[in-house]
Amino acid sequence: MGLGRALVFSSVMVLPAMVVGLGAWLAFGGSETWESWQYGTCYVIPGALILSSFIVGYLGSGENDK
Repeated sequence: MGLGRALVFSSVMVLPAMVVGLGAWLAFGGSETWESWQYGTCYVIPGALILSSFIVGYLGSGENDK
């Protein structure tokens, strides 16, 4: 149950994570040319959000996992 829930949580989080990454990119200036700081806004922030939702889904609440 934990792995299935984790996959659903992370799948649902993909679009909101991309929106947050886009917002961070715009907040930092939104440069048209690629610069090294854009790795954080384009990959690190969305990846961290998706990974954290996977972990939350995998660990669960602990109430019904027994």
